[in-house]
Amino acid sequence: MIAAGAESLPALGKGTVEVLSSVGNDVQKLTLVDVSYVPKIARNLFSVLAAQDRNPHDASFRSSSTECWLTVNGNIVLYGTREVNGTLYKAHIHYRQCNRKLFKLMLRQL
Repeated sequence: MIAAGAESLPALGKGTVEVLSSVGNDVQKLTLVDVSYVPKIARNLFSVLAAQDRNPHDASFRSSSTECWLTVNGNIVLYGTREVNGTLYKAHIHYRQCNRKLFKLMLRQL
């Protein structure tokens, strides 16, 4: 992975991660696949383009200056917010679990 400033940050593995996504009063389980484990990255990043590529006919992304929504099959599956003139949107998702192989890689880094 190439970070800001062109610094190369190695991904030590890939796996599947389950998250809980909060959209309004609803909480739904999402399974994210091909998640890269990059221990030196400062923030967890979610690629909207990768999500749209996996759902080429059924995904759309909308945003305003303070909110964003990812819709798949007509359902909002991801919601995020940011401050005006802020940086990245913060997705309203919470880690649930990852596959065993990715978890072992994470433990080795502690």
